[in-house]
Amino acid sequence: MLQDHTIQDALAFWQLLRRGRFRPLLAEPTENTIIQLFRYVITGASSFLVDFLLLFLLELAGLYYLPASAVSFLVGISCNFLLTKFFAFKSVDPTVGPTAEVFVFAAISGGGLVLTMVLMYLFTSRLQL
Repeated sequence: MLQDHTIQDALAFWQLLRRGRFRPLLAEPTENTIIQLFRYVITGASSFLVDFLLLFLLELAGLYYLPASAVSFLVGISCNFLLTKFFAFKSVDPTVGPTAEVFVFAAISGGGLVLTMVLMYLFTSRLQL
């Protein structure tokens, strides 16, 4: 069952959206979980576009697909980190220091990079997709 604050957050989000008040939705610090989710979706879509378009441009420029994929992934996750920290969740007090925050994000992203490289190789070189 949804918690009361989640329902209240959703109603507040809907009211802002319905009234066309985009500054609180996009620019002001907030603890509203629905607004943070909305911003996180924008962050994810933006990071995906950066990653995908850079991969396309690097391959178009003649770079082999594996290094191009690694470069575009690293730029995409950097974009994701910055947007997540300063756009989606900027009002949340960090529970760890900035060094630990970057380290944890880099460790998780490293796993994502390995997975991306393995899947790119598998689907491109092995399965010819």
